[in-house]
Amino acid sequence: MANYISFKPNDYFSTKLYTGNASTNAITGVGFQPDFTWLKKRNAVEGHNLFDTVRGATKSIMTSSGNAESTDATKLQSWQSDGFTLGSNAEVNGSFNFASWNWKLGTTSVPSGGSITPTAVNYSAAQGMGIYKWSGTAGNGTIAHGLGQAPTYFWVKELSGSVSTNWYTGGNLLSDGSYQMYLNTDGAQGSAGSALWQNNFPTSTLMYLGTDGDVNGAGKTYVMYVFAPINGFSSFGNYKGNGNANGPYIQCGFKPAFVLIKKINGLKDWMMYDNKRWYSNTNTTDFQNTCFAFKPNTTGAGFASASDIDLNSQGFKIRTSGGLVNDSGGNYIYMAFSDQPTAFNNGDAATAR
Repeated sequence: MANYISFKPNDYFSTKLYTGNASTNAITGVGFQPDFTWLKKRNAVEGHNLFDTVRGATKSIMTSSGNAESTDATKLQSWQSDGFTLGSNAEVNGSFNFASWNWKLGTTSVPSGGSITPTAVNYSAAQGMGIYKWSGTAGNGTIAHGLGQAPTYFWVKELSGSVSTNWYTGGNLLSDGSYQMYLNTDGAQGSAGSALWQNNFPTSTLMYLGTDGDVNGAGKTYVMYVFAPINGFSSFGNYKGNGNANGPYIQCGFKPAFVLIKKINGLKDWMMYDNKRWYSNTNTTDFQNTCFAFKPNTTGAGFASASDIDLNSQGFKIRTSGGLVNDSGGNYIYMAFSDQPTAFNNGDAATAR
C-alpha cells in the first residue's frame, strides 16, 4: 500500500557533498537550515563529526570515538537558511572531498512531563525525530520526548568528562528493554539489566533512563537522539540475512536517500549508504561496483563496498552474500530516510531505479 505524506522529504533530510578549502567555507545547497549536521571526509581517514543546534555550533562529538564533546570554532561555525559555514579545521574542511547529512527539526520548547527536564531540546513530531540535552540525576528518570508516538530507536552519548564513554543505543529494534548496542564499536547487542533503560522500551510520551553513570550520572551532561518512523519519510526496522547475493528486499515505502545497517547478533561494523555517493564517474549503471559506504564506528574513508545494496523506489535490496549486511541467519537493524515517498499526497509517484 502506498504511503502518503504532506511534505517533501528533501525539505527535512538532505545529503550535501562538498569540497573543503582549508579556510572559511559557506556550504550551500542543503535546501534548508539544518538542526543536525553529520560531516565525514570522503577520500581519507578522518572521524565522523556530529553537530546540532541543541548543543550549539562549534560543539562536536564523533560516532567513531567515545571521546567527550569538544569545542572548536574552526569546525562548524554556524547554520544558515540553505546550509552551514565551516572554519579551517582539516577534519571537516581540509583540502579533501566531504559528505554532509543534514536534518531539519524545529520545536525548541521543552515537552511537559517526565522526571528530568532537559536543558535544551529540538524535536519534530511531523518528522519523528528529537534531540535532547540534560544533566544527569544518578537515579531512575524519564524524559518527555513530544513525538506523539513511541520511538523505535535512540542514541545516548555523555558529553562531559575526560574518560571515553560509549555511544549507547536502545529501543525496540533490539531484543528487549534491557538491551543496548554501541554506535562507536562493531559489537553485538547485549543486556545491561535495568541500569540503562529500566528494562523499558520508550512509550508514546517518555524515554526511560536508569542509574548507569554512562547515561544518567550526577554532575554529567548527555545528549539523546531519538527516532520514530514516519510513513514516507523514515523507516526503522529489522531483517534477517540469507547469505546469498540475491539478498533480502526491505520495503520502506519510499526511495531511500540514506541507509544505516548493523548486525546485532555478531561483531560487524555499522554500514552507511546514501544516494549522492552512489554512482562512479565512469559507470552509471553498474550497481554492484559503485555503491560507496562508510563505517560510522571507524575513521576509514568511503570505499566501494562488496556489501552493496540497491536503492529503489520503495526500499532497498541486498545484493551481496557478505556478512556486513547479509550473513546467513544474521539479525540486522536498519535506519532509512527518504528521497521520495512511494507517493505524495497529490498522487505523484516516486521514480524507480
